[in-house]
Amino acid sequence: MVGMLNMGGTDMCASRILIVEDDKDLQQVLMDLLKDEGYFIEEATTGSQALKKIKNSSLNLVLLDLGLPDI
Repeated sequence: MVGMLNMGGTDMCASRILIVEDDKDLQQVLMDLLKDEGYFIEEATTGSQALKKIKNSSLNLVLLDLGLPDI
């Protein structure tokens, strides 16, 4: 189920964002900021987890930590 946002009287589907970050504090800050803006957030802490979520989810954006050990 996709959530709906009402922006200026127009219904829009909320974007789904995957945050791939192994620093839990940074991941939490990003999640809190984006959720407050109305985005649906998925999270992963490894590249392997991210690939599984990408295959199984319809995402609009991936925020990727390029310094992950398994990437």
